[in-house]
Amino acid sequence: MPGNSPTNLPRHFSQEQLQGLIENIGKARADSGLPPVEFKEVAQATATPVWAAIVADKDEIGGQYLEDCAIAPIDNTPNPFADGVMSYALDADKAEKLWVKTEELLNAKGVYTWQ
Repeated sequence: MPGNSPTNLPRHFSQEQLQGLIENIGKARADSGLPPVEFKEVAQATATPVWAAIVADKDEIGGQYLEDCAIAPIDNTPNPFADGVMSYALDADKAEKLWVKTEELLNAKGVYTWQ
């Protein structure tokens, strides 16, 4: 998770839409007792993926959710904007089922050709 940073990813949002999104995230975090969202500079946002690719031990981080150059803590706060990762997202059995179902759906549509 790179975090929130000023990139061109939301370039198709109007300024009003982007402001509304930021306000909704702030309200959801506040309603759950979470601190306001912190924005990162682009270099800060890229630190976690670079750390994962170059520095981190793949055997330690494989299958984990990463944020802020570390394995994210499990946080089951019922809020999609909470920091960390919900425990169900790390369930290997569910991940395998999702992978199989995705392949089935893509095969059914003739999109998936990798075997």
